[in-house]
Amino acid sequence: MSESKVFRTGLESQNIYDVKYDRRNYRERTIHEVLCDLRQIAVRTVRAEDEPFARLGYRIPRFALKEGRMYNTCAVVTNAGALLGSRLGEFIDSHDMVIRFNNAPTVNFTDDVGCKTTFRILNSQVVTKPEFNFLTDPLYKNISILIWDPANYSSTVEDWFHHPDFPLFPVYKKLLDKTPNADVHLLNPQVLWELWKVLQNFSPYRLRRNPPSSGFLGLWLALQKCDRVRAFEYVPSARATRRCHYYSSYEDTACTFGAWHPLAQEKALAEKIRRNSDIDVFQRGFIDIPGLNKMAC
Repeated sequence: MSESKVFRTGLESQNIYDVKYDRRNYRERTIHEVLCDLRQIAVRTVRAEDEPFARLGYRIPRFALKEGRMYNTCAVVTNAGALLGSRLGEFIDSHDMVIRFNNAPTVNFTDDVGCKTTFRILNSQVVTKPEFNFLTDPLYKNISILIWDPANYSSTVEDWFHHPDFPLFPVYKKLLDKTPNADVHLLNPQVLWELWKVLQNFSPYRLRRNPPSSGFLGLWLALQKCDRVRAFEYVPSARATRRCHYYSSYEDTACTFGAWHPLAQEKALAEKIRRNSDIDVFQRGFIDIPGLNKMAC
C-alpha cells in the first residue's frame, strides 16, 4: 500500500487532471455499499450524436457496446507476469466471455492464458503509438474493443476531444471509416472518475488523483455484464514475481502494486469482494466474484 500513499511518496501536490474531491465527509463503507456503487456506474461510451463527433462525420456505431448482451461466466485475463507457467489457458477459454488488455498476445502463450478473446480494453497509447499497429494488427480484429483516455475531472466530452492525453480521435475516425461495422467504442471519460471515486470512498487514505487502470475497468465491465466473474492474477498469487508481463522479461514491482494508477487500492478492493477460497486466489491464481446484475441495492 505504501507505494500508493500520496503523503508518503510526496506526490500529494500532483493533480494533473484537476481532481476536485472533498474527503471531509469520509466514512468507512461496507462491501455491499461498494458493490452497489459499482453497479450504479453504467457502461457509457461516446455516442453518434455526441458533439463534436456528429458534426465532424464520425461513423460511431449507433448500437451500444455488446448492447443487451449478458454472459454466464467471464474471465478477466490480466497481463501479469505471474500467468507465465500457470497452465490456466484451458480454464480461461472455458468461460463464455474473455476480456484481455492492450497488446497482450495469446500466440505462443495459449497453455497459460488461452486463446479466446471477446473484448479488449485498450488505453489510448496502444491506439496511437505506431509500434502497436492498432489499425493493422490482427490482434484487434473481429472482437469488441473499449478504448479509454483520461480527461480532466470536470471536462465535458467536447473539452476532452480538444485536450486528450494522446491523439486518439483521428485514429478512431480512420478505423470507423475503414470498418464501419466495427464494435469499437470510446469510453466516456467521466466513467473513469466515477470509478476512481468508488476506490477513494473505500480507502482510508488519499489516493493519487490519477484514473484507475485498464484492469480495474475490465473487472468493472465484467461485473456489469456477467453472472460470475473470474479475474486471473489480478490479486497476486504465490507465483508473483517482479516480472511485469507474461509476454515480456521486463521487471518492475510497480507494474503489480502501482506507481501511477491506484493499483494497490484496486487490488485490495478486489480481494475484499471475492467469494472463493484462499487456495483459488493464492495458489491457483484467480478471484471469483458474483456479477452485479442481480444485486439488491
